[in-house]
Amino acid sequence: MGSEAYAAALQVYNYAKASGQGAGLDGVVEEMGQRFARKSRKSKPQAAAL
Repeated sequence: MGSEAYAAALQVYNYAKASGQGAGLDGVVEEMGQRFARKSRKSKPQAAAL
């Protein structure tokens, strides 16, 4: 059920981001953007070849 809520919230965020410019949703879109921001992956260190 949590994944369904996340997916629904992501759809709302994308809609607000696309159509909320100048509609007073800038603060909401910014806050939601922090939640849905992609985090950079840390690459695993390469093992030294022997």
